[in-house]
Amino acid sequence: MKKHAFSFWLLFVTAIGATAQNDQSLFIGPGIGFDHGGFGAKLEFQPEKHVGIFGGLGYNLAGAGANGGVIFNILPGKRVTPVLTAMYGYNAVIQVTYLDGKDYGVYNGLTAGAGIDIKLGRSKKSKINVNLLIPLRNAAFFNDYNNLRQNGEIKQDMMPVAISMGWNYNLLWRRGE
Repeated sequence: MKKHAFSFWLLFVTAIGATAQNDQSLFIGPGIGFDHGGFGAKLEFQPEKHVGIFGGLGYNLAGAGANGGVIFNILPGKRVTPVLTAMYGYNAVIQVTYLDGKDYGVYNGLTAGAGIDIKLGRSKKSKINVNLLIPLRNAAFFNDYNNLRQNGEIKQDMMPVAISMGWNYNLLWRRGE
């Protein structure tokens, strides 16, 4: 967890330090999904309008969740912008309930996806993002999941895709798109 917090802090400091350009953006806001660390917040720095670097930190129902990655904005000047996302961080949680309590397994791996950013208002100072994400889960997750299926009871099947949604506000808004 300390490694994720340090990475998130480093991303934030880099974003603040590199804001001398006029067409850079720094978005921050709440949301749900892998890119927000679960129920949490995402910070996205766009050094130029086609590419964003982000970090998300939140609560993933088992503890602190974190993810970081890149976003490619396909049509950045449009009000509705298609995006491609790639990230690394938590992408699965298994909860096991015993007679005397609960235990959790949190699994990290790559996640890829696509979605849209919808810019709001005349100034386009904030946006709503919605993504369909495909977690590429690691072997440890599948070993644990299959072991639980064979030796216990699974109440919820594994979801092959996930959805994320969030609202972001541009702290560096200076340009007209």
